[in-house]
Amino acid sequence: MSVPRVTFYDIPSKRGAWSPNTWKVRLALDHKGIPYTTKWFTYLDIEPHLKSLGAAPTAQRPDTKSDLYTLPALRIDKEIVTNSDTILDKLDAAFPDAPKVFPPGTRALQAAFNTHFLARVFEPSKRILLPGIPEIVLDAASAEYYRKTRCAWYGSPLVEWSPLGSSLRAQNWKAVQDGWKAISEVYAKRDMETVWIAGSQPIYADFVVLAMLMFTHKIVPADEWDSMLTWHDGVWARIWDEGQKYMRESD
Repeated sequence: MSVPRVTFYDIPSKRGAWSPNTWKVRLALDHKGIPYTTKWFTYLDIEPHLKSLGAAPTAQRPDTKSDLYTLPALRIDKEIVTNSDTILDKLDAAFPDAPKVFPPGTRALQAAFNTHFLARVFEPSKRILLPGIPEIVLDAASAEYYRKTRCAWYGSPLVEWSPLGSSLRAQNWKAVQDGWKAISEVYAKRDMETVWIAGSQPIYADFVVLAMLMFTHKIVPADEWDSMLTWHDGVWARIWDEGQKYMRESD
């Protein structure tokens, strides 16, 4: 039986792969040992290219309620799959001999973890991280698109959210640290000597954490990143170090 041919669609930047949603899939592909080719679509290219591939929209724009096309996307042979969680389910099914992202009996618990993570970490982190996307990682045309669309979605310019050195940024970082503390308390319940949440191998929940760490690493200044790695008895530094083997940014 032939091995399925896999093409992974990601968002380019001046600092390599950066999106937490695409990183979840990239980490899983490398953990599973699946060969793949990356194709890069800028923000301006995502919608027309995905439409040309026959992909379905993944969400609605918050301001206009029109269809929104997002990455990651994956082609497995001739099938196009979108939405990171749907892609990961598909990879578990298409490559049954590879390590599972969702081991049997864990799907519901991992969904609950993700909901908790989004509320406690991702939402407060947006105030710190989203303003850096157009300034630090995107090309000029994509950056202008990103500033304009996110201002329309959220009701204020990103540049006002967390200026460097401001008391507002310090307040936002405090909320982020509190959120990561809540996640560290989940990891503290592990009953094995491992950095991963459920045993000797990473699963979906670990990739959610690693993807967010990578996103943060790409965006924030070095001193803020170094400080973050000292939080909560260094648990994030240990997970970051152990996850390096899965952080391949090119084919």
